[in-house]
Amino acid sequence: MHRIDKPNHVSNMFAMANPGTGAPGTQLGADWPNAVQEEICEVIESAGAPLNKADNTQLYTAIQALITAKIGLIDFTKSLAATGWQKLPSGLIIQWGSYLAVSSDIRTISMPLTFPAAGVFCAHHFSVGFNGWVPHAAFVSNSQLLLEPAAFQASVNPTTTHFWFAIGY
Repeated sequence: MHRIDKPNHVSNMFAMANPGTGAPGTQLGADWPNAVQEEICEVIESAGAPLNKADNTQLYTAIQALITAKIGLIDFTKSLAATGWQKLPSGLIIQWGSYLAVSSDIRTISMPLTFPAAGVFCAHHFSVGFNGWVPHAAFVSNSQLLLEPAAFQASVNPTTTHFWFAIGY
C-alpha cells in the first residue's frame, strides 16, 4: 500500500480540481487503485473466500473471520440483570446476584451460567455492615455457590439483602 504520489497531490492526499481557479486535481494513475484493490482482495482471499462481484460485505466478513481465527470465538455476550453475567473474549466469566436472607440462612444458590472449567473467586456481602463480620462464600461446583451469613444476623436484622459475585472460566 502507498499514499497517492501522482502529480497535483497535496501532502500525499487527493486534491479536487477547481475550474474557477484553474487548479488541477490529483492525477490518478493505475498503480494506486491497483494497490488498493490488491490489498482488499488479499484480505478476502486470506480468509478463504472467493472474490464475488455481487457481494459488498466480503471485506467485513473476511475481517471478522480472520479475527475469530486469530483469537478464537469472540464472546462478549451478557445478561445485565440483577442476577447476571458477562463473558469476556479471554474466556473469563463474571457473575453476580443477590438474595434476601432470613435469619441465619445458609443456602446454596445456582449461578446463571456454569463455568466451563472452574470457578476461581467468589465473594458474598450484606447490604448493611455487622461490626466487621464477613459472610462466607465457597464454590460447591462450577454452577453453584454456598453462601453463609454471620450466625448472629437474626438478632440484628431478621431479613437482609445479600449480594454475591463470582469469577471463573
